[in-house]
Amino acid sequence: MIRNMKFYWLITLCLASFCFCGCKKNEITRAGTVSYNIVNVIVGGNAVVLNQSPLDSVVNKGSKILTGPGGDHLYVSAYAYKNSALNYFGVDVNGADGDLFTLLLSGSAPNSVNAFFYKEINIPSYSSSSISVRFINLLQQGPAISVNIMGSTPGSEIAGLAYQGIGQFKTHLLVNTPAPCVFEIKDATNGVLLSTYTLIPVSGVSTYTLVWNGLIGGTGNQAPGILQVSGR
Repeated sequence: MIRNMKFYWLITLCLASFCFCGCKKNEITRAGTVSYNIVNVIVGGNAVVLNQSPLDSVVNKGSKILTGPGGDHLYVSAYAYKNSALNYFGVDVNGADGDLFTLLLSGSAPNSVNAFFYKEINIPSYSSSSISVRFINLLQQGPAISVNIMGSTPGSEIAGLAYQGIGQFKTHLLVNTPAPCVFEIKDATNGVLLSTYTLIPVSGVSTYTLVWNGLIGGTGNQAPGILQVSGR
């Protein structure tokens, strides 16, 4: 009987050691910092919350860069503020130290929200002698747009940018001190001027993302306009 008990405890100890080693192998290592640029231009929406943390909220018609630990299998989600049942987005991410992801939230609240999530890979390096500008089209129910600097050829910045389209950065040399740059946003089909936007470069910042957003025919907070996205 004693011999059987010793055998029983030996088997139990081996199984426990095996389970412990297996758990150790499956641990997810967290290392470094990953950044998330959240752009919230949901028509008729409120603030959104990243990963159900009220401290990580982004106001409507606004953007914010939030950070978290790097590693494999990081679940990233976005919810309506004070309403965790209204989940706009969720994805499993593998993020290395220094990675930057962008989440674009557009469309209409509460049930027609569009989410587009991607890793940024082509952001120009800082320059003290130039600025780089790109446009993103998130105007709900709007046409494809073309953009040019006032006085330049229509579409010289970008032509035919459809809804959820992300333009490439275009670089402009600075002459002496930074000066305001006026952009014209037009209907790419008929050339009708939809809006203008004056970009005033800020010292120490050379990369700018401008998001065309709102609702065609909208007024007040829903009127078409440009949101200058947070940079780093």
